[in-house]
Order: sequence, then structure tokens, then C-alpha cells
Amino acid sequence: MHLLAAYLPKAGVVLAQAEVERKEHEIVVAPTVLARLPLRGVVVVGYALHPQRAISSTIVEANGDVLWFVDQNQPTVLDDIRQLFVEPGVMTGWSLPPTDVETARSCEGGHGRVEERIITVSSMLQDYTPWPYLAHVFKLERRWWDAKGEHDEVRYGLTSLPSEVAAPADLLRIARGVGNRERVALPARCDLGGRRLSAAARACAAHECGAQQSDRQPRSVGWCDEPRGHTARVCLCN
Repeated sequence: MHLLAAYLPKAGVVLAQAEVERKEHEIVVAPTVLARLPLRGVVVVGYALHPQRAISSTIVEANGDVLWFVDQNQPTVLDDIRQLFVEPGVMTGWSLPPTDVETARSCEGGHGRVEERIITVSSMLQDYTPWPYLAHVFKLERRWWDAKGEHDEVRYGLTSLPSEVAAPADLLRIARGVGNRERVALPARCDLGGRRLSAAARACAAHECGAQQSDRQPRSVGWCDEPRGHTARVCLCN
């Protein structure tokens, strides 16, 4: 049986679910699941097939918000976001045009691994990319070290959350579930099967960073603080 569910990460509770028939698509079933939820004050997080214009409109017009990870199922939007975050070349004597790009970074260690996350956020596609209620796009870079070595991942996404209520550090917590869990600094040799961490990993583990804090209140929960104006962070999954 194939189910599409909406769950509350903070409590680990499934709030609503619906069966996806063999010949159906999750996109068809998603409105049924969302119709069973009180969307006011909720930030809905989704991946892969879930980012859809109609679903975004439904959520925001019900006074909720969305944070989507964009994949190949939205190739034009994905290309727009990727191109925005490409570092442009600058000729001698010229300077880069002004941008509104902001970043936040977190470092965590524990359970035999060290992980660094960097989110880069911009609102410059707000009036360019045709997506309803688009406020920001982001690039999320993840790098981690464990017993198998060093790994990295880059993902792109978009959100309807405006900057006055969701700073980059807030989006980092919403997107990756960093929240307020304490960072555990790891020594140069730790529980990584005897492997010695690289200088970059040691610097990340030793750095007193965590997700950068902001005086702007986030509108999500889950691993985040209780927000202003929002009551829950809900994830769609299959």
C-alpha cells in the first residue's frame, strides 16, 4: 500500500494520510491530505514531487506557508535557482552588481559524525520566476565527515516565508531540522572508527557557531522555537 502522509516532525505524529492508488500520482492525492489539516499558521515542507504551483497556492491562501526542495520535476525553476547562485566572473576594473544574498551556517557533531550546513538565500527571483507567493529561493550546502570519509550535497529550494519573519538562520533550521539541539564538539580523533578528522572537520567541530541566530521570529516549529504567527511545521512524505 502506498500512502501519502502529513506529519509533525517535532512530535513524530502523523496528522493525516491518504492512500495513493496504483494508477494515481501523489500530486493528485496531496490536496486530499492537505484538506484534512488546519493550514493556518502551518509551514508545509515537501520534497521531490510535492512542490507544485496549485498546492502552494492552496496552502498560502489558507494562511499557511511552504518550503519546497525543488528537483528535476520542476526543471525551469531549478535552473533559475541554480543560475542565480552561480558565482559570476568579473573582468578587471569591474565590480559585481549589488545583490540581496544572505547566508547562515551551522556546525554540529555527535554520533560519530561532524556536519556543516550553509544556506544561501535571495529574493531576487521573486518577480522573475513564475511561482505563486514566491518570497525567497535558497541553496543548501551540506558537508559531513564520518567513518567513511568526507561527503557533500547541494540542494535548492524556494519558500513563501518573507524575510521579516524568517531570516536565513530560521530557514536553515526549518529546512534541515537543526533547531536548538546542542552542538557537541568532537576532538580530532573521535568515534569515527579510528579515522582522523580533516582540518576542515576539526574546525567545524571546534567552531562555536550553531545556526546563526536572528532577532526576526521564525514562522515554523518542529525543531525550531515556538514561532510568531505559526503553530506547526508539517512535512509531506510517502
